[in-house]
Amino acid sequence: MAVFVIADLHLSHDADKPMDVFGAKWENHTEKLRENWRTTVKDTDTVVIVGDISWGLRFENAVEDLAFIHSLPGKKIISKGNHDLWWSTLSKMNKEFLEQALQELPLYTYAYIDPQSIEFSQRIRHICQAECPMYGKTWACPPAVGEVESCKAKCLSYENCLLIGTITECADVADINETLATRGDHEDVTNQVAALLKEQGVQPYVLSTEACAICDECAYLQGKPCRYPERMHPCVESQGINIIPTLENLGLDFYYGQNIITWYSLLFF
Repeated sequence: MAVFVIADLHLSHDADKPMDVFGAKWENHTEKLRENWRTTVKDTDTVVIVGDISWGLRFENAVEDLAFIHSLPGKKIISKGNHDLWWSTLSKMNKEFLEQALQELPLYTYAYIDPQSIEFSQRIRHICQAECPMYGKTWACPPAVGEVESCKAKCLSYENCLLIGTITECADVADINETLATRGDHEDVTNQVAALLKEQGVQPYVLSTEACAICDECAYLQGKPCRYPERMHPCVESQGINIIPTLENLGLDFYYGQNIITWYSLLFF
């Protein structure tokens, strides 16, 4: 496997900006690029394209140029150049793709919220310590997750937050084991949403429900690092987050009574 680096492709399949205006050596530069690329790069190689990819002004104008690059051999890694004006419109297109994907998942609700609007409270941490049997037993719970202020600082370091919720039923909500047994489906959906965000090029910080249940006994109790840090999601309350005001602002309920269970996750990105 080889690694190649290239810049200044300046493709213009959907823009009236031919490169031959800069001299005869630029004539048919797209065809020359295609020919040289195919004779040099293998499917197992990686090509880093460090900017100035397309003259397109918007993402839709750059699609044909990106498709051209995609058709060429090798794995491509791209970054923004000063002429890639289309890049600033990419997040909107990604959000539209994400919206469509979210609508296909078994979600009760989802909403984009401003991290700055989330309430952090030391009182929530006190409740965890006084009432939760998992306090001090997993990497997903206090005190392992850090002090409330450090948790707050981490959450607020992100510009966006996606709240997702699922709803389910169980025969007896008073039975904690039966209630927790419904959590697996929500965790699966949470992981699917996290995967969607990763596909869009972001690494989300995921907060989910209750204590982590991946292992029968958490490595925290053995004084060892988490065995599956990429799969372990701290619970929302572990960060000192009071989710109730956020739900109220969205017109949502946390308790629906009887045997209805709601689960919520927050994905910061």
